[in-house]
Amino acid sequence: MLKTVAIIGLLLVLVACAPAPTATPAPTTVGATVTPVTSPTPAPDGDSPAVGDDGIVYGRTDDGAFFQGAADAPVTLIDYSDFL
Repeated sequence: MLKTVAIIGLLLVLVACAPAPTATPAPTTVGATVTPVTSPTPAPDGDSPAVGDDGIVYGRTDDGAFFQGAADAPVTLIDYSDFL
């Protein structure tokens, strides 16, 4: 009998402490702006690097590695990544 009263008391405490149900807010839509996509520019020849709109030189080395910026830059950043 004491065990039954303890279980019922525990259940009443759990029900009393349970969070109140909340109403789910309606989904809102955010006005998206559509940016027109321009046609891609053709890839440059392997012989000469390309120059972007901002004047930065980019391309690929003979080994197939990508580069961006001047070859004689005072700082060289090397990115090691698994996502090549």
